[in-house]
Amino acid sequence: MAVLLNFTLLLTLIYQSSLLVINNQFLTVSTKSSLLKLEVPKQKNIQQDDCVFNNNYQELTVEWFTKSGITKFVWDDSLKHAKFLQKEDTVFLTQGGCYHFGYTLEQRIYGDKSDRNLDHWVKISIELSEKFGFEHYAQSLRTKKYSTPQNTHNSFWLEIQDDNLDDNLFYTGVEVRINKEYKAIRISKYFN
Repeated sequence: MAVLLNFTLLLTLIYQSSLLVINNQFLTVSTKSSLLKLEVPKQKNIQQDDCVFNNNYQELTVEWFTKSGITKFVWDDSLKHAKFLQKEDTVFLTQGGCYHFGYTLEQRIYGDKSDRNLDHWVKISIELSEKFGFEHYAQSLRTKKYSTPQNTHNSFWLEIQDDNLDDNLFYTGVEVRINKEYKAIRISKYFN
C-alpha cells in the first residue's frame, strides 16, 4: 500500500517498536509485510522563472563588490556570499533573493577593544554604509536618527527608521555583536 503524505508540521510515525521522525517532507510510505520503506523525492531547485526577484547571488554580489572598488575576494557558494580581507578584518557581502531581495554586509573586526562604545560603532557603521551603498543608513546614523531598542550582553542594535513606507524597502537595522574572537557589524535591508 502506498500513501503520499504532505508533512507541513513535524510528523512522528511509529511502526512496530521503531520511532521515525520526519520533518517538512513529501514522502511516499509503502509497507510490505513487516518492512517500512520511505522514499523522499529530491528537492526541486527554485528556477529563475519561479522567482519574483533575481536569485543569482554570485553575479549580483560580484557586481556589488566591483562597484565598491573591490576586485580581490573569494566567493563561498555554500553560503552565497563573497568575502575579502580589509587589513586584519573580514568583510562579507551578499545580494539577491527569490521572494525577498536582500542586501547584507557584515564586517568582522579582530583586535578591537571597544565593546560598548556606541559612538565608536556608529562611526564604523557610517563608514561601511557609505562604502557599500547603504546611503539611508549612513544619513540616519550621521544625523543621529536611530534608536537602540534591543540589547543583550553580547549584542546591540541601531534601529533605523524607514524613509519611504511605499517603496517596499525594509531596513533591518545595524547589529553589533561582541564575541571573544571578534566584533561584528551587520547591516542589511531587503525588498519584499
